[in-house]
Amino acid sequence: MSYLQEREGFVTAAKELITGDGCTGVPDFWWRRCCDEHDEDYKKKTMSRARADWKFLKCLRRRAKTVFGRWIIAPAYYIGVRVLGRNYWEKQQPLKESPPL
Repeated sequence: MSYLQEREGFVTAAKELITGDGCTGVPDFWWRRCCDEHDEDYKKKTMSRARADWKFLKCLRRRAKTVFGRWIIAPAYYIGVRVLGRNYWEKQQPLKESPPL
């Protein structure tokens, strides 16, 4: 692997760590930020899973550009995370706070 290929792979991985991977398994449309925030809520576990998913639905509806997006697609994404998100939630460990210096 060349230096440039290695560097490109590193940059891509770093961007995903910083920004998230968007809406996993479905199109991002105009909701990438909502999906990234939802991923962060799952990783941090600072709230219940139900609350994180409800926050996700509210974000989707707020950012939807069409009535169809707000009342059809957003609820479909919400149902998707409620049905399929449990395994991901259970795999995540809450982030540990670093001890004060």
